[in-house]
Amino acid sequence: MESIANFKLIVNEIRLKNHELTERSFNIEPKITRNIVKMENDNYSVELNFSITNTEEKPFPIDLFVSMAGNFDLKTFPQEQKEDFLNIQAVQIIFPYMRNIISTITTASFMPPLVLPIVDVNSLVYEKENIE
Repeated sequence: MESIANFKLIVNEIRLKNHELTERSFNIEPKITRNIVKMENDNYSVELNFSITNTEEKPFPIDLFVSMAGNFDLKTFPQEQKEDFLNIQAVQIIFPYMRNIISTITTASFMPPLVLPIVDVNSLVYEKENIE
Protein backbone atom coordinates (compact mmCIF):
# COMPACT_ATOMS: atom_id res chain seq x y z
CA MET A 1 0.00 0.00 0.00
CA GLU A 2 1.22 3.46 -0.84
CA SER A 3 1.57 6.18 1.76
CA ILE A 4 -0.39 9.41 1.97
CA ALA A 5 1.89 12.34 1.16
CA ASN A 6 -0.13 14.74 3.33
CA PHE A 7 -3.35 14.58 5.37
CA LYS A 8 -5.41 17.36 6.93
CA LEU A 9 -8.56 16.93 9.02
CA ILE A 10 -11.08 19.78 9.03
CA VAL A 11 -14.22 20.26 11.11
CA ASN A 12 -16.59 22.14 8.82
CA GLU A 13 -19.62 22.50 11.05
CA ILE A 14 -21.15 21.35 14.33
CA ARG A 15 -24.75 22.12 15.28
CA LEU A 16 -26.58 20.85 18.34
CA LYS A 17 -30.08 21.64 19.55
CA ASN A 18 -31.46 20.15 22.76
CA HIS A 19 -35.20 19.40 22.68
CA GLU A 20 -35.18 18.36 26.36
CA LEU A 21 -37.42 15.36 25.77
CA THR A 22 -38.15 13.39 28.91
CA GLU A 23 -38.72 9.94 27.45
CA ARG A 24 -36.19 7.36 28.58
CA SER A 25 -35.85 5.24 25.45
CA PHE A 26 -34.95 6.49 21.98
CA ASN A 27 -33.91 4.81 18.78
CA ILE A 28 -30.97 6.44 17.09
CA GLU A 29 -31.24 6.53 13.32
CA PRO A 30 -28.43 8.74 12.08
CA LYS A 31 -27.94 9.71 8.49
CA ILE A 32 -24.34 9.53 7.30
CA THR A 33 -23.33 10.79 3.89
CA ARG A 34 -20.02 11.06 2.11
CA ASN A 35 -18.88 13.41 -0.62
CA ILE A 36 -15.59 13.08 -2.53
CA VAL A 37 -14.16 16.05 -4.39
CA LYS A 38 -11.04 16.06 -6.55
CA MET A 39 -9.07 19.22 -6.01
CA GLU A 40 -5.81 20.04 -7.80
CA ASN A 41 -2.50 18.13 -7.97
CA ASP A 42 -3.86 14.74 -6.83
CA ASN A 43 -5.43 16.27 -3.72
CA TYR A 44 -8.85 14.99 -2.72
CA SER A 45 -11.37 16.00 -0.08
CA VAL A 46 -13.55 13.35 1.54
CA GLU A 47 -16.38 14.94 3.51
CA LEU A 48 -18.49 13.00 6.01
CA ASN A 49 -21.77 14.41 7.27
CA PHE A 50 -23.58 12.97 10.28
CA SER A 51 -27.07 14.05 11.27
CA ILE A 52 -29.78 13.07 13.70
CA THR A 53 -33.05 14.96 13.64
CA ASN A 54 -35.93 14.92 16.09
CA THR A 55 -39.24 14.31 14.32
CA GLU A 56 -42.73 13.46 15.53
CA GLU A 57 -42.46 10.02 13.92
CA LYS A 58 -38.97 9.37 15.33
CA PRO A 59 -38.44 11.46 18.45
CA PHE A 60 -34.90 12.05 19.63
CA PRO A 61 -33.77 14.42 22.39
CA ILE A 62 -31.42 16.41 20.15
CA ASP A 63 -30.83 17.57 16.62
CA LEU A 64 -27.17 17.07 15.78
CA PHE A 65 -25.21 17.79 12.64
CA VAL A 66 -21.46 17.25 12.28
CA SER A 67 -19.53 17.79 9.05
CA MET A 68 -15.88 16.83 8.78
CA ALA A 69 -13.52 16.56 5.84
CA GLY A 70 -10.20 14.87 5.32
CA ASN A 71 -7.94 16.36 2.68
CA PHE A 72 -5.58 13.79 1.22
CA ASP A 73 -2.55 14.27 -1.03
CA LEU A 74 -2.41 11.06 -3.07
CA LYS A 75 0.34 11.92 -5.53
CA THR A 76 2.23 8.72 -4.61
CA PHE A 77 -0.83 6.49 -5.14
CA PRO A 78 -1.28 4.57 -8.39
CA GLN A 79 -4.52 5.68 -10.08
CA GLU A 80 -6.14 2.25 -9.66
CA GLN A 81 -5.78 2.43 -5.83
CA LYS A 82 -7.14 5.95 -5.36
CA GLU A 83 -10.81 5.06 -5.79
CA ASP A 84 -10.76 2.31 -3.15
CA PHE A 85 -8.76 4.47 -0.77
CA LEU A 86 -11.14 7.44 -1.06
CA ASN A 87 -14.29 5.32 -0.79
CA ILE A 88 -13.22 3.11 2.11
CA GLN A 89 -9.91 3.82 3.86
CA ALA A 90 -10.40 7.60 3.94
CA VAL A 91 -13.74 7.08 5.68
CA GLN A 92 -12.04 4.67 8.11
CA ILE A 93 -9.56 7.43 8.95
CA ILE A 94 -12.15 10.21 9.41
CA PHE A 95 -14.98 8.33 11.18
CA PRO A 96 -13.23 7.73 14.56
CA TYR A 97 -12.55 11.48 14.84
CA MET A 98 -16.20 12.20 14.08
CA ARG A 99 -17.27 9.62 16.65
CA ASN A 100 -15.09 11.30 19.26
CA ILE A 101 -16.38 14.78 18.45
CA ILE A 102 -20.00 13.62 18.76
CA SER A 103 -19.32 12.09 22.17
CA THR A 104 -17.37 15.13 23.35
CA ILE A 105 -19.86 17.75 22.16
CA THR A 106 -22.83 16.01 23.77
CA THR A 107 -20.93 15.56 27.05
CA ALA A 108 -19.76 19.19 27.02
CA SER A 109 -23.41 20.23 26.56
CA PHE A 110 -24.27 18.75 29.98
CA MET A 111 -26.24 15.85 28.57
CA PRO A 112 -25.54 12.13 28.49
CA PRO A 113 -22.83 11.41 25.95
CA LEU A 114 -23.89 10.09 22.60
CA VAL A 115 -21.39 7.32 21.94
CA LEU A 116 -21.67 5.85 18.48
CA PRO A 117 -20.79 2.21 18.14
CA ILE A 118 -17.74 1.16 16.20
CA VAL A 119 -19.06 0.33 12.76
CA ASP A 120 -17.89 -1.43 9.67
CA VAL A 121 -17.23 1.42 7.26
CA ASN A 122 -18.28 -0.78 4.37
CA SER A 123 -21.81 -0.75 5.83
CA LEU A 124 -21.80 3.07 5.68
CA VAL A 125 -20.74 3.19 2.06
CA TYR A 126 -23.74 2.20 -0.02
CA GLU A 127 -22.49 3.35 -3.37
CA LYS A 128 -18.95 3.77 -4.58
CA GLU A 129 -18.16 7.11 -6.10
CA ASN A 130 -16.08 7.11 -9.26
CA ILE A 131 -13.20 9.53 -9.05
CA GLU A 132 -12.16 11.30 -12.23
